[in-house]
Amino acid sequence: MTKIIIVDDSQTELEVFASALRTEGFEVFSTTCSEDLTDMAAAFQPDFIILDLFMPNRSGLDVCRDLKIDPRTHSIPIMFLTSSSEYSDVVSAVHIGCIDYIHKPIATSELAQKIKVHDFARGIKSEWQKAMSEINRIENKYAS
Repeated sequence: MTKIIIVDDSQTELEVFASALRTEGFEVFSTTCSEDLTDMAAAFQPDFIILDLFMPNRSGLDVCRDLKIDPRTHSIPIMFLTSSSEYSDVVSAVHIGCIDYIHKPIATSELAQKIKVHDFARGIKSEWQKAMSEINRIENKYAS
C-alpha cells in the first residue's frame, strides 16, 4: 500500500484530501504541523510527501529543503499542492527537488490519479535499478 504524508495549514482541506486518498486505497498520515516533519517522515517512511507551499512558521520550500538535505528522507518524492501559480514558486520548488507542482483547486480524483502515475513511475524505476544491479553482478562475475 502506498504511504503518503500530506501537510497543509488548512484543516478542512487536509481532511478532504486525506479522506479522498484513503478512499483510493492510500495509507495517509495528515498533519498541519510542518515543524517536525523530517522526523515524522524518517519514522513513517512514506512513498510520497505532499506539501502546501504557504504554511505558518515554515514555508513548504524550507520544509522540502530540510527533507532533501536529511539522509533519512532525501530520497522521498515530494509534491507541492498549493494555490500559488507564481512562476518563481514553481521554479524554486523544482530546483529544490519536488517531482510535481499541483495547483489548487484540484478534484480529489485528479490528485489521486497524479499520485498513481508517480507511484507507477517509482515502481518502474525500482525494477530498473534491480535489473541494473543484477546486470552489474553478472558482469562482475564473468569479468574476473
